[in-house]
Amino acid sequence: MKTYGSLLLAAVLVISVCGSALAAPLSVSNAAPHAEGVGYLPPDASPVAINPPPFAWVPEKGAVEYLLQVSTSSDFKTTAVQAVTPYTLYAHPASLNPGTYYWRYRFHTARTKSGWSQTRSFTVPAAAPRFARPSRDAVAAAIPAAHPRAYIRPENLAALRASRETLPKAWAQLSAQADEALTAPLMAEPKPWTNDEWNMPDWSLYYGQISKAQVQVQALAFAYLVSGDERYGLAAKKWLMAWTSWDPYGPTSVKVNDEQTMPIVYAGSRTYSWIRPLLTDAEAARVRAMMRVRIGEMFKHLQGTQYMQKPFDSHAGRIWHFIGESASIFYDEIPEAPEWLDWAITVYYGWYPIWGDNEGGWAEGLHYFASYNEFALTWHEQMRGVLGVDTTAKPYYANVGDFPLYAAPPGSAINGFGDFSENKPSVARGRVVAYYASALNKPEWQWFAEQVSPGGAAGPIGYLRAFRPTPEPVAPTPATALKVFHHAGWAVFNSALTDPTRNVQLTMRSSPAGNVSHAHQDQNCIVVGAYGSPLLVNTGFRDFYGSPFCKEWYWTTRAHNGVLVGGAGQDRGMATTASIVAEGGTGKFAWAVGDATPSYGGKAVRARRHVAFVNGETIVMLDEVQPTTATTVELMFHGRAPFTIDGAAQRFELEFEKAALSGWFVAPTPLVLTQTDKYTIQPDDPKKRQPTPEWHLQAQLTGASKAAPNVMVTVMDIHAAGTSSTLTGVRAGSVQGGKAVAAEFTHDGKTQRVVFDLAVPGIKLEEQ
Repeated sequence: MKTYGSLLLAAVLVISVCGSALAAPLSVSNAAPHAEGVGYLPPDASPVAINPPPFAWVPEKGAVEYLLQVSTSSDFKTTAVQAVTPYTLYAHPASLNPGTYYWRYRFHTARTKSGWSQTRSFTVPAAAPRFARPSRDAVAAAIPAAHPRAYIRPENLAALRASRETLPKAWAQLSAQADEALTAPLMAEPKPWTNDEWNMPDWSLYYGQISKAQVQVQALAFAYLVSGDERYGLAAKKWLMAWTSWDPYGPTSVKVNDEQTMPIVYAGSRTYSWIRPLLTDAEAARVRAMMRVRIGEMFKHLQGTQYMQKPFDSHAGRIWHFIGESASIFYDEIPEAPEWLDWAITVYYGWYPIWGDNEGGWAEGLHYFASYNEFALTWHEQMRGVLGVDTTAKPYYANVGDFPLYAAPPGSAINGFGDFSENKPSVARGRVVAYYASALNKPEWQWFAEQVSPGGAAGPIGYLRAFRPTPEPVAPTPATALKVFHHAGWAVFNSALTDPTRNVQLTMRSSPAGNVSHAHQDQNCIVVGAYGSPLLVNTGFRDFYGSPFCKEWYWTTRAHNGVLVGGAGQDRGMATTASIVAEGGTGKFAWAVGDATPSYGGKAVRARRHVAFVNGETIVMLDEVQPTTATTVELMFHGRAPFTIDGAAQRFELEFEKAALSGWFVAPTPLVLTQTDKYTIQPDDPKKRQPTPEWHLQAQLTGASKAAPNVMVTVMDIHAAGTSSTLTGVRAGSVQGGKAVAAEFTHDGKTQRVVFDLAVPGIKLEEQ
């Protein structure tokens, strides 16, 4: 029988053992990043592009906060930064001196703390742009005590109201929009999905309704703010109070339909601030209660997805700043608002924009460049107008207008790559560039904006932009025909950028961002247009995101002007990367080489495309494809008219609208040329739309060798519709002992030779 003393001793031993286990330091996992994560920032032993750099690390299980240390010495005897944060992303509120730094972190759980992570290093170059976030204290001090605090501070209200006299055109546009909204019926609360399942007809119906509603309510509320006319304010109030009656956990919740909750949050928050004098205390409390739930659910949703570490979800790329903007409006009125705003500022001064880079490119394509940069204008306006922080000073924005300027200049016939790239470029790109032209004083961007979207933006953002000086437009004068955006992976060629009647355009995509989100499986693919008409195009259309038609045609390599291996295209995912590995040229001769080998998921040990743009009229393209097994290789070309093909001569022709293309193939053995106007699957569009008639040309190399790269040369001469090509004598062959390939032809009586170096990628032009 155990005595009381022995039981007590046993209990003490158990407590002691457990206590020792709890007290023992945990280890940082130093885990490999998630496949869709940003991993560790700054990358180890690398120079940084911005000062201070963002710091990021992989989440640790059970962590409630992290301690970050940055030092100028590897033994951490000096301290440059020491910060505690609940996040896995940290943005420091002060710049660092140039030099080499070392950093590490540890984490705390509710009961103990870990040891240190491995030490990583980075270098801050003296030339790195300085862009430090505002501190939390500075943000709190900048928030006005009263409303309005959406774009406008109380002390600026008098000047805003006086602007009706100084900006009559802008006021006429805004008041007309508000007058129309005065009689618009209120939107009814959306019903649950038919049969309790998401479906495109329901989604499309409610998306159209809420999109129109948010424009109307903001026009009414802002017109009241500008004019003081209570007709507008009271009409806006009806909308706002109607939204408070909707179930924030129901059909319009972020979990069920984020395209409903986002407009309610951003439009509702701004409306609340602009019409605050017209709300009773009880009504204001109802709005705040609704917003606390809705913003809180949005914040919880992004936290649950580990957004700071895994930021590649497209919709999250706007949800974060809607949270931040609304939090600044309710900063001292909703208890969690300061945390929400601090979190959003951390995201912005961290890795944002995840799809963009300091060259101005956007990896998801032009459509999403325009839409997401237009969404972000409200963040810039809120930070500038209310907090006094110029967020457009971030290095990305120094070149943001270059992407649409070069990839879709005025009168552009092509729209690059990604979802909706089958359409003409959107005029929204002009509105976006107009904002940045004014904010950053960019005359060339102003020229572009006036050419593309002369009416400018409507609504509050357009009205406020009218306050700022506009630079005098100046047409760009590019030094060469080529502009490369390396992170987006776009090599863009223009023969006459400012004259759409003469411009020949070619774009190739070879992106390290992979085939994810709104990007397609189109690495090393090209699009071509001329004189304002599309020639080689992306095919199909997006009936709805993720549809069978998307997966089996629209997104696939077969639907683009690219290469298939054994009849199969590229994979989808973050690992399906490519890159522009070499580029160059002068004047009208320019070239680029893309390597898309990783995107084929093991189907090829080499997949490189070399593209030369000669004299602004002739495209010479060489494909190196080495499959892992002996199989076929297919070159795909797509147009909006039937191709004329001649298998014996290895020729093809295409004419559409104002432009024509004459093409020649040179390969180890003759390519088998076939075409069809069919898809492998038909779209299932709820509006019963069908794609524009399109034809798909396949040039197949049978018996492709796996022992060495198979080299296929395509020469394409661009000329006006109704005319014939003047290019003759096309031939190609190995030179330099097989280390290079030369393509030769005569154009307008001049013999030209394009030499492709296969050993060290590069292209040169020889003329005789």
